[in-house]
Amino acid sequence: MNAIEIQNLQKSYKGFTLGPLDLTLPSGCILGLIGENGAGKSTAIKLMLDMVTPDQGSVRLLGQDNQRDIRALKEDIGVVLDEVGLPGYLTPREVGKIMHSVFRNWDGAAYEGYLHRFNLPEGKRFRTFSKGMKMKLGFAIALSHHPKLLLLDEATSGLDPVVRDEVMDLLMEFTRDEDHAVLLSSHIVSDLEKACDYIAFLRQGKLLLCQEKDLLKAPLRPGGSGPAGDRGRFEQAGDRLWRGGHCGAGQGARRAGAGGGGHRAAVCGHGQAGGERGMKGLLLKDARQIFRAWYFWLIQVILLLITYRSEFALSTACYLIACVSLAVLSEDEQSRWQSYCLTLPCTKVDYVSGKYLLQMLLFGILLVEMAVFWLLWGAWIGIGLAYTLIRTMTAVLLPMAICLPLVFRFGGKAVADACILAAVMMPFSWFLPSDLLGQTAFALVALGLFGLSWPLSVYWYKLRWKRGGAA
Repeated sequence: MNAIEIQNLQKSYKGFTLGPLDLTLPSGCILGLIGENGAGKSTAIKLMLDMVTPDQGSVRLLGQDNQRDIRALKEDIGVVLDEVGLPGYLTPREVGKIMHSVFRNWDGAAYEGYLHRFNLPEGKRFRTFSKGMKMKLGFAIALSHHPKLLLLDEATSGLDPVVRDEVMDLLMEFTRDEDHAVLLSSHIVSDLEKACDYIAFLRQGKLLLCQEKDLLKAPLRPGGSGPAGDRGRFEQAGDRLWRGGHCGAGQGARRAGAGGGGHRAAVCGHGQAGGERGMKGLLLKDARQIFRAWYFWLIQVILLLITYRSEFALSTACYLIACVSLAVLSEDEQSRWQSYCLTLPCTKVDYVSGKYLLQMLLFGILLVEMAVFWLLWGAWIGIGLAYTLIRTMTAVLLPMAICLPLVFRFGGKAVADACILAAVMMPFSWFLPSDLLGQTAFALVALGLFGLSWPLSVYWYKLRWKRGGAA
């Protein structure tokens, strides 16, 4: 079985086009993907993971179309991007708990083994890690759910030479299993020289060469075809990394221990249970973030304690709740969690839905808090509490029905504007009709608009990815 089959794949952005791209990677092999910055290596990997939608062509991973059930496919794929997009407040121990909720086959013992192997402290926050430590944690995550395919995008660039050699040995050991394969995008020629079976060269979105590594070290012949002709194409492309025979030495195309006879040729040309687990993991990550902000809850408790004296205090408490999801979205974009979570068994719909469920969870907590404080004030649960809860429902849901889609459409740069808009709209709920029936009608309208904004946010978020704005 082929681990990767790409046919006529093409993606166009303003000023850049990838493809048409045809590429096949057999199982049991490592393919090195090389090219200058902006050649399209990262775009190709994002297309494989369905992070961006191709203009044309198809991708099959592990024998399955990546458009059919990408969540299930990602259970068997380990990904390390050029930057590991984990929130800075998490520790490796907390990351392990989140990933346990995300991956069906998560192996906690293997994860702890990799942490020990890479000398990563379990209790230290991710923001304090060096670039190399962050990349090592990315490898630990990618390998701890027993994947069959590894997609590595400049994943070794931040590692010191000793650890990089260890990772290369780990990749060669990984592909001794006939069902495993690795796609390695790298600028480090020594990595490709040591580990890869095949080399593919991208330049300005075009696949100029895909060849067995061992054939690339054959003696050059002036003119002619074969390796000499391919080498001439590299030099014509002006890629200096390949001049001087830098990709020659090394073991054969198949490592000792890999079963089967001769290796299969790489073909190149120019041309729902998992979803529930993924959602649980996303919510667990968000919950850890908001409950870590103890000062937010302290301010809210103080405001609710004085609410019986001030409508403004209650309005401010509602405003804080409404803005939590906006703050989480901003943090996700800054840490690149938005990109990283899409390498996990999650989709764009899962990500957006997680933020809406988080908002509903926070809103529910606020209602419970208000009911408790209402009793502490010595009031009976009756018409007064009903008035307050209904006004709160309108005060929270109506601004967020407008603000969340805007943030999903325009990204983190719209968070500040969305917070201002929410602050302007928040007092609106306190000028509603005074009768209970009228306030209930407005609350139901706010709930309906909040529900309608959900699919709108999904649509706009997908549109951002399609245009490259969220990548």
